[in-house]
Amino acid sequence: MKSQYQKVVNIILTDIQFHMCEPRKPLSPVRSMEKSLHNNKPGRWYSKNIPAPNKQDATLTLPILETSELGKFIAKLQAEGTKFRLFVPKRGLPVYAGKDTVEFIEARKKRALDRARR
Repeated sequence: MKSQYQKVVNIILTDIQFHMCEPRKPLSPVRSMEKSLHNNKPGRWYSKNIPAPNKQDATLTLPILETSELGKFIAKLQAEGTKFRLFVPKRGLPVYAGKDTVEFIEARKKRALDRARR
C-alpha cells in the first residue's frame, strides 16, 4: 500500500514552561516550526495567549491548532504532500516554572525573610 505523503512531520509536545520575562525577539509558532524543519532539529515556541485553567479540574486547554497562522501552515504542508502529526503525552503535558520564574520566587522569599528578621 503506497502512502499519499512523501514526507511526515512529527510535532512532539514535551512540556509547558511559564516565564516572568518576555523573550526579546520571539519567533511566531509558524516561523519556529519552519526553522526546526529546515534545520531538522527540535525547537520551542513562545506564546502570550495562555488561557485560564478550568476551575473544576484545573486542566489547561491550549488552542494550538486554532491559530489561523498555524492552521494555514499545516494546510500548506499537507497540500505539498507532507503528513502532519501532533503528539501529546497520554498523561498530559507537564507544566514547569521557567528558570527566571524560579529565580524571581526565590528572590521574593529572601526579601520577605530579610524583612521578618528586622
